[in-house]
Amino acid sequence: MSEEIEKFEFEQVQLALEGESLAIDRTEPAFQYTGDRFKAYYPDRYAVAIKLIASNQFSDRTVARFVHADYRTIQQIRLSQIKDIEVQRETLKQKFYQGMMVLADRTLELVDAARKPTEAAIPMGIMKDAYLQVAGLPTASIEINHHFDIGAEMAKLHKEAEETIKAVRARVVEPAELTEGEATA
Repeated sequence: MSEEIEKFEFEQVQLALEGESLAIDRTEPAFQYTGDRFKAYYPDRYAVAIKLIASNQFSDRTVARFVHADYRTIQQIRLSQIKDIEVQRETLKQKFYQGMMVLADRTLELVDAARKPTEAAIPMGIMKDAYLQVAGLPTASIEINHHFDIGAEMAKLHKEAEETIKAVRARVVEPAELTEGEATA
């Protein structure tokens, strides 16, 4: 992974943790045990991992790089520590919901003063997306409305083929008369 991407991921994780600091000795090898042992030996890293997993924003490998653990340990935590993750997820949902409601009120106050009314709604939209993501709901809907008329396409191809056939005329070439002694090859 390139250094720029890793730095960007690290910054995104820091933003998700909202200023929580985590002191990790990165000279030692990454932790490669079960989630229960990770919880017992490194409770601070475990709490950060739970928070990042509950936010639904980061892959297991990203979380593992950040808390300096093996990605399989993080996968095991995701599967076995569901209760801790759900508690953290509910906490985040309440926090984001309250933020969304406060920003909705603030948006109504700012609409009159904003140059563009949509600018006032951007922070509330961001908070709404964060809430929907934590809640596991879709944050965007994509509609695909491609209509293909296969009959019309076939008629078009048939017409092009007829025009091509008309344009190409068969030419009959008379074989050249051979003189005696010349071989045909």
